[in-house]
Amino acid sequence: MDIGLSVDFYLSPRKWRGVSVWTRIVLRKMIWSRPLLFWPISLIFHKKWLFRKDYDIMVDGFSRSGNSYAVCALRLTQPGLKIRGHLHLPAYPIYALKNGKPVCILLRKPIDAVVSWAIYAAKPLEDGLDAYIGYYSALVAYRSQLAVIPFEELTKSIQSVIKHINSRFDLNLVVPEPDSSFESLVLAEVAKFGWDKNPLTSSRPSADRAQLISKLLQLLNQQDKVRVFSEKIKEADRLYVLFKSEFEAQMKRADTNSTL
Repeated sequence: MDIGLSVDFYLSPRKWRGVSVWTRIVLRKMIWSRPLLFWPISLIFHKKWLFRKDYDIMVDGFSRSGNSYAVCALRLTQPGLKIRGHLHLPAYPIYALKNGKPVCILLRKPIDAVVSWAIYAAKPLEDGLDAYIGYYSALVAYRSQLAVIPFEELTKSIQSVIKHINSRFDLNLVVPEPDSSFESLVLAEVAKFGWDKNPLTSSRPSADRAQLISKLLQLLNQQDKVRVFSEKIKEADRLYVLFKSEFEAQMKRADTNSTL
């Protein structure tokens, strides 16, 4: 696969049909954080009913932030737990919070998440940056009500993630014993979603995607390429720091409470 042929596309300006870029950004800011305004869009375009309440916990995040891994890991370790996930739009977790549901929000470093998303969605990086900023901007006022789960924590230890969820929401989820075969079991569950046919869009690790990601990251680190996205990268990084700081504060409070 000659990945060099695709690089210029990802670095190109956004191309949205039927509506201007700025109109879409403004509408996103107005609607994404307001479930009562967003629900017709969720039903018509996403075929999902926003107002569902038949689940125990929500696990969501910007796309390509470990959503499939998190959902499958919880399903394997918590039989019978009803999980709602793979929504990738902030109106869903906001509505869940307002209805007293435990909500876990996954967090991945902006550039890593956006580059992976752009390859998965076959869209320019700038579009992904706008979506990342839109998602976390809508949730930033609610971050203290969430269980923030960084991507690195999720992939390092499902045990610590479950302990974090238990502490954050006063739950009693089962914390499994460490198992060297657990990751293979989770990836086997992820494969059942049927997204593994194309190595660039698979939820599993892919050598082809890793090669393309590496090349895009190298180009973004070049000054002439970074300049195009610099302001949006700064804003995405600012939001990431806010949520990461909230995670650290949540962990500190949990440690304090455990010693009382």
